Amino acid sequence: MKIGICYPYELEARAGLDLVAACETRGLDSVWVVENPGWPGAFATAGAVAAVTRRMLVSIGVVSAFTRSPATIAVEAGQVQKLSQGRFRLGLGVGSVRVLGDLGIDTNQPVEGIAETVKVLRAIFEGGIEGHQGKRHTVRQFKLAFDVEPPPAIHIGTMGPKMTVLAGRIADGLIVSTHTPIDAMKHSVGAARAACRESGRSPADFHVTAFVIASIRGNTAEARDALRPRQAIDIWRITRNVPSFAQTLSAIGMDERNIAAIKNAARPQDIIGLIDDAVLDALCFAGDAAAFERRLIDLQAAGIDEVVLFQAAEEHDFKNHLDDLVSAARKVGALKRSGNHAR
Repeated sequence: MKIGICYPYELEARAGLDLVAACETRGLDSVWVVENPGWPGAFATAGAVAAVTRRMLVSIGVVSAFTRSPATIAVEAGQVQKLSQGRFRLGLGVGSVRVLGDLGIDTNQPVEGIAETVKVLRAIFEGGIEGHQGKRHTVRQFKLAFDVEPPPAIHIGTMGPKMTVLAGRIADGLIVSTHTPIDAMKHSVGAARAACRESGRSPADFHVTAFVIASIRGNTAEARDALRPRQAIDIWRITRNVPSFAQTLSAIGMDERNIAAIKNAARPQDIIGLIDDAVLDALCFAGDAAAFERRLIDLQAAGIDEVVLFQAAEEHDFKNHLDDLVSAARKVGALKRSGNHAR
């Protein structure tokens, strides 16, 4: 089992890079850089991460395929691949439809748009493209002025079933979004790997990464309390932007009246009391390293290859838990290799 962190944007830039370097020294496997409109640029951040690391995989998860042309993505991704000496993975997704719509960016037909972007990117990385006329992109001729060998792996991040199948058909990996219960993860992994097989590709070569919002503390109650206010904001926002998320809340056992209250709340502060321990435990992780090991076993059983801790690295004492987290990931990985999945 691999373990990584999301780049800690809430830290000052130099402090964030210092933490990344410490994570590499202590044995973490990867750093993932997230991009949203208004956030610091993902490719610039990934280049800085590549400069302060030597071993860890440098990954973007995700950039929207609709905010840049494939040629621009290829130029940026190719340079990070060179700077990292082949350690870069490119994650593509749609992004927030509402926010991108406010910026005048068309995200209609997202599955087709992602598929076309991946097709053009692969052609560029394989030596250039002589011409492409698609529904979203027109490229007359384009070739990188530098070699990119090997080309970066392309992963697709999604919460939707159609995009999950697309990832299995054409991508090197799937990124499972935060706020995804383990049962839903298992279903997504199965659908993606089935699509791999149907496309004549090996599911064993298809990598699945799960982003897990986490608070690592010595005390579970303290960890949950640390997560609760922020999760109220996230759940309030997602419920408005992703109508199907109400089904996720229902699937984890939330009462329909509480779901309606979240939909109708004027402010996220008004729903903090609705984010109880059961909701947090279903959608996030809160606890100590021993409990984290148990969660990793469940995630591995669901088909997850790599767990990325989201928000955890921004907690002030995160460094104190690094050795235990890495040890837990290695133990769980050893269980898989030995065929012993007992908890």
